[in-house]
Amino acid sequence: MNNDAAIFLDLDNVAIGSAEAYIRFDVNLIISHVREITQGRVVLRRAYADWRQNQKLIKELAAAGFELQSTVRMGAADKNLADMQITVDAMETLIDGHQLNTYVLVTGDRDFMPLVHCLRKRGKQVIGIGLKPSSSRHLVTLCDHYVYYEDLKRPEHILPRPQKEGGLDLEKLLAAAVNDLAEGNNGRIAASLVKQRMQALSNNAFSQTPSGKQSFREFLNRYPHLVTVELDDTTLYVKPAAEGERPPARQNGGNKSDGDSRRLPEAEINELLEQARDDLLRSDTRIMASLFKSRLRELSSGAFDESQQGDKSFRSFLERYADLLGLEAEGSVLYVTRPATGPAAVPAQSLPPDELLATALASLLKEQPRVRASLLKQRISEMSGGRFNENELGYENFRAFLEEHSQLVALQQHDSTLFATSPRPITATESGHLTYRSELKKQGMRVIPAAVRLPLLNLLVGMLPAHSGKIQWQTLLDSLKREYDRLQPEPVSKSMINDLLRLAQRAGLIEALPRDSLATAPVTWLLAGERPFQEAVMRCDAAYLQLLMRTYDGLDLEQAAIALYEDSGRARYLKVILKRLGD
Repeated sequence: MNNDAAIFLDLDNVAIGSAEAYIRFDVNLIISHVREITQGRVVLRRAYADWRQNQKLIKELAAAGFELQSTVRMGAADKNLADMQITVDAMETLIDGHQLNTYVLVTGDRDFMPLVHCLRKRGKQVIGIGLKPSSSRHLVTLCDHYVYYEDLKRPEHILPRPQKEGGLDLEKLLAAAVNDLAEGNNGRIAASLVKQRMQALSNNAFSQTPSGKQSFREFLNRYPHLVTVELDDTTLYVKPAAEGERPPARQNGGNKSDGDSRRLPEAEINELLEQARDDLLRSDTRIMASLFKSRLRELSSGAFDESQQGDKSFRSFLERYADLLGLEAEGSVLYVTRPATGPAAVPAQSLPPDELLATALASLLKEQPRVRASLLKQRISEMSGGRFNENELGYENFRAFLEEHSQLVALQQHDSTLFATSPRPITATESGHLTYRSELKKQGMRVIPAAVRLPLLNLLVGMLPAHSGKIQWQTLLDSLKREYDRLQPEPVSKSMINDLLRLAQRAGLIEALPRDSLATAPVTWLLAGERPFQEAVMRCDAAYLQLLMRTYDGLDLEQAAIALYEDSGRARYLKVILKRLGD
């Protein structure tokens, strides 16, 4: 398989951000990480910048094999010049004979989302690399894989942070201002008041932006041993770091001490969450999220930091653990509760789009036969924490998204209003569907219920291509079970997952070449195309139908629809599959 990659480096975007974060930019870190991810060659390397501003990096980039593309700005209208050049150059590689499998965009700019979408539609893997403060959440979500440059750095890349500027001892000045304001403010102070107090104590010698281009929030983040920063709605607050959670100050950019925040293993995060929950919710039904975060830092000796776990806010971090915690919002205040029971405990933001749709629709149709499509979209957006975007999934509009999932939702048009309802329920009373299921089971193709089959296929599509040919059958089976059980309210048996893999093998989605046994056989992904999940579903349904057609002269599509989907209304869809088989 061709694993050749191309790197397009928006140097102005990354170099400026690195300097503000006091990290020395090293392009070789990026190249090494790309090789590690793709296990292939980096055959095209281009860097885009106004070289009048980045002359020191020219030799380093040239030595690393980069073609240097100039983006000299002639005016304010040229601020997106690098973005446009990268987009044009990337698109040209699709038509000029380059056989590239992976495109690496070193930028955090959301303006590249259309390019990412276009490349993915053409079956390309897209890796994004950027800095945490400047990486668009939407770009991070859309890329196949996104890497924060901060996670690649080594100790020698951390630059000295100035402790004094303009004759001021910034650390002492900040500590004095926070200590003056801490009393009588319930433990947290508006950042604007801290800034004003620092200016007053320094007789206005303290600048509003002490290091030139950085914001006051970025300035505060330089001193985690003194303060923690919280954003509540639109207001930024400062809290004195508790004695038990204060990491030591870093001197002259030295290595992080053991008390500093770091990325914690998933098992350790789960233990911290459970312990903090049990400690704080023994007698109370809910606790403010800010207090819950303080407890996490206490329990981890100051090591916990949601940004180190890849989340831009504490709320988004908590929302990933809906199986352990519940969340309630009251005005601008967020509270942590014990998790809800039943389906609500599933971390909705981690669910694939089809399951979000099914869950949202079911919740809205409890008391009415149909619901406006606009309300359905709103509910899906709420369940996904605002992350759902049909355009990023490759659909022109929300209606196109719904029409693609006709097995889950039926549409009704009334004047200019689009309504959504459940697909037509089972109406046939014959037992033919039981006969079909029995026959398929005899031939080693047990029908996996659609409620399990579709989520498993979605996980397989998302998991296997990146490990194609490098993961064994048993390891893949175990990984699918672990991920399915994490996301779904009811666990799935390994036997059913094994049947799903056999179905995928029969349908031509995967290939396994047995060695000593099937369990140790490497599994290769065979499917390519713009919408692999939809194609996978159709091929599996076609595999079921082919076996039935070989056994029965006349196939009752309504009974087949009930056998495969417990819904006779899917007969029309199966008719399309049969036509496809005939073609």
